[in-house]
Amino acid sequence: AAERVVKLLETPWSGLPTGLAPASGEGAGADAGTNAGSTEAGLSYLGIAVQSLAAEARLLAAPVSFELASTSHAEGIEDRTTMAPLAARRLADMVGLGQRIVAVEMVVAAQAAELRGHSPHGRGTAAALAAVRKVVPSLEPGGEVPDVEPLVAVLQSDGIGRLPGRQ
Repeated sequence: AAERVVKLLETPWSGLPTGLAPASGEGAGADAGTNAGSTEAGLSYLGIAVQSLAAEARLLAAPVSFELASTSHAEGIEDRTTMAPLAARRLADMVGLGQRIVAVEMVVAAQAAELRGHSPHGRGTAAALAAVRKVVPSLEPGGEVPDVEPLVAVLQSDGIGRLPGRQ
């Protein structure tokens, strides 16, 4: 997911303006490169954020048994200890990171779809795009990077799972 986000944000991979920044004075459907020379970063900061989230998730994926030098207890008589609480806590952290990664990818993909300008979208894509735009606005020329946390909240409440057309 992080790699897809980064590639969507880079003109050579996506054919869209760097950072998916809309050109000043133009809305959706702007041609790639129309912000050439612009200092606007667009959504590029979300690419940095998603790579950081993915790196943290990879670190949390390490076996929890690495965290304990010895499992010996009771003067060496008991040689087992449960790592389940730590593993469960890490899993919960990883789920939260995954939700944030998905939210970033959805925001970036929505911006890319709008800039690409092709429509109509398929039923699922249109529903996902509408769900994103209900809580996260499109990036406007010169605008600030949007907050993805409202979309994270929707994902946590299974709001995306209840999109029209899903069973």
